Amino acid sequence: MTKISIDLERDNGIYYAGEVVRGTVKLTCKSSVKCRAFNIQLKGQARVHWHTGSGDNRTDYSGSTMFQDQRFTVQGNFFKTGVFDEAGEDAFFDMIHNLGVLQIPCSSNETQNMQIIVRAMDYDWGKKDDLLGEILLDVAALAQSGEKRSFPLMRNGKPGKGEMTLSAKFLPYEAIFPMRTSAGIAISRDVQDEYCLVLKAHQATGLRKADMFGRNDVYIQAYRPEDAKSTEIKAGKKLPGPQKKITIPAGTEITAPFAFTLRHDAPPSAELRMGDYSYIRYKVRAYIDLANWKDPFAKRTITVIPNRPIPMPLLIQPHVASVGPAPLYSSCCKCGKSGVATVKFETSRIAYAPGETVNMGRSTILYEGGKNDMKAYVVLTGYYQLSTYYSTHTSTREFILGTIPLIPNMETNLANSNMTFHIPPVFPSFYGAVKKRDRFLYSCLKWTYTIGIKVGGEGCATSVQAFLPVLISSAPPYQEALMEYQNMPHKTISIGMWDIFNHAVVGPDSACTTAPTITGPEDGGQMVAVGMPVNTWEGPEDNQNVGDQNSLTYQPMVTTFSGPAAHTTSTSSSYQETIPMVPAEPMAPQGSSAVESLLDKLDNEFDKRMTVGIWVREHPSQAHLLSPIDFGSILSKVTFSLDQPSVVGELLAAFEGSNNLTCQHILAVMNTCQYQKTEVAAMMAPYARDPENKESVLANLDYSFDRNSVSAKFRS
Repeated sequence: MTKISIDLERDNGIYYAGEVVRGTVKLTCKSSVKCRAFNIQLKGQARVHWHTGSGDNRTDYSGSTMFQDQRFTVQGNFFKTGVFDEAGEDAFFDMIHNLGVLQIPCSSNETQNMQIIVRAMDYDWGKKDDLLGEILLDVAALAQSGEKRSFPLMRNGKPGKGEMTLSAKFLPYEAIFPMRTSAGIAISRDVQDEYCLVLKAHQATGLRKADMFGRNDVYIQAYRPEDAKSTEIKAGKKLPGPQKKITIPAGTEITAPFAFTLRHDAPPSAELRMGDYSYIRYKVRAYIDLANWKDPFAKRTITVIPNRPIPMPLLIQPHVASVGPAPLYSSCCKCGKSGVATVKFETSRIAYAPGETVNMGRSTILYEGGKNDMKAYVVLTGYYQLSTYYSTHTSTREFILGTIPLIPNMETNLANSNMTFHIPPVFPSFYGAVKKRDRFLYSCLKWTYTIGIKVGGEGCATSVQAFLPVLISSAPPYQEALMEYQNMPHKTISIGMWDIFNHAVVGPDSACTTAPTITGPEDGGQMVAVGMPVNTWEGPEDNQNVGDQNSLTYQPMVTTFSGPAAHTTSTSSSYQETIPMVPAEPMAPQGSSAVESLLDKLDNEFDKRMTVGIWVREHPSQAHLLSPIDFGSILSKVTFSLDQPSVVGELLAAFEGSNNLTCQHILAVMNTCQYQKTEVAAMMAPYARDPENKESVLANLDYSFDRNSVSAKFRS
């Protein structure tokens, strides 16, 4: 019997955007297995399905959006990326997080002299995949160039159609794969190589059409010539194909570490139950590649908690919406009009995190009529858009936050009542994570909300409603930010419920000054289950699960908050001028003993991100005065390189809304995080108060395309 097990370092399977999903995968084979490879992958994807009609008149609609897809060959002779579905002639792998990343363990000798064959392939379900084009790549030369380069594709030994753009770098194996568990136990591994080639396929363009519709499902494949069907390579001849047949002997036990980095702005895990199904799921899946759809596999569905959206200033200012007098009609056709209602809905802001109390100010309701059972409802309404490239389906769901009994012909002022209304545990607003609509990449799922007061009652066919769009944010605003804007006049401007995302931070490229970038429970939130546990069975292929059957069920979660977040620095522009600034030259901050206590604690704690996050919030006055030397000292305690960016995110939380971070801080972190220089520089650049010094940062980046992308993130 073949058994596959996936052990996550975090037992609850809950991760925050930007964190590293790490653990071990184990394959046990009691009898020999002939296969192509044993792989593990992390995939984050939205999927929707709905139908119209029934029977012979039924029409089904399906849509999907890939947010992340990365895989690694644990055992086998070839490596491949995830598949870019329906890319057609042009596959832009950089559009999907880590889709084009290939990790190939290698020896120290290969870092100086290594050749591999790289192929662009068209995936065909149930048939042999088509070769679109290939090259013989001098990897060492590409890595030493510090550039991403384009190579014309060959096919059957002759010039083919299209080209492939690649970059490469060599990293120590232990910089990519964790070598110890949370208990400090060494993870056994079959791979003994010292290094790992990280080959990144940025794009493959101008490809030939491999089917009659030209909708190539493109992936990149790489392998060493010595692992090919024939090692003989001659000019003008077709390059040898990969050796895809391996045998895993009976009695084999393979244990391998894995680590996958989540997007810094990862969309939330969400189960919406709209249409026939609609969800965003992330799963770690390990499988034996048998060249058919009956691959034995095991999977773990994980929960991803988002750190976006975050409101911009407009959304934390007071707003008002008024309706009426407007008629109310009875559901009885003989009774006619039941009266009129006038509603004024005031709220101190139109951005709330789940769990927060809605401040409804001086909202008023007046019902003029003769019915004694008339009521007003405070309602949060979700609007859900499910899409294929060609069609769209919309649904709504109402969440009643509270009921207000009305006295006929008497105005009800909510400012004089003792009633409170709370945002329920709903999934934060989601803009779809795709800004342009292409056939191969579009937002198949997104949702937004409105909040307001609705007047109606039993026997009423109509209602009178005063509503405003509202952003359900991933975290509440800072208390200091609210104090700055709370006394401003109420705004009556019209913002469309989908346009509200134009007034929120939804991506990772902007520093946030109005609300914290949520990173975990240290931000004061409480994890709450949403709905019922979900069975993640997704089709007949799930019948091949040879792992833990209990892992097919998981519980969706959100983070709720009791109120605004505390912060040590003000977002006020006038206040920023008086904030003590850390000089450009390194120096020790006040309260350095607190930093020393953090460094001591980091020696003994496995979860470095959580440890730093708690310290930042417990020592706010010291945290926002951390020097470049302190940054470097803290990051030096984070021994697994992939964990370093998430710890940098925790440190940046202390600098949101301040003007203390300098390019010297960025350089200190880059010098410590040698294998994550680009990632940490990109995170810190928007916060630097001295963008005129950015050339010192850019000069320390190895690749010209990295220098360009980081440069664009500095404030102009």
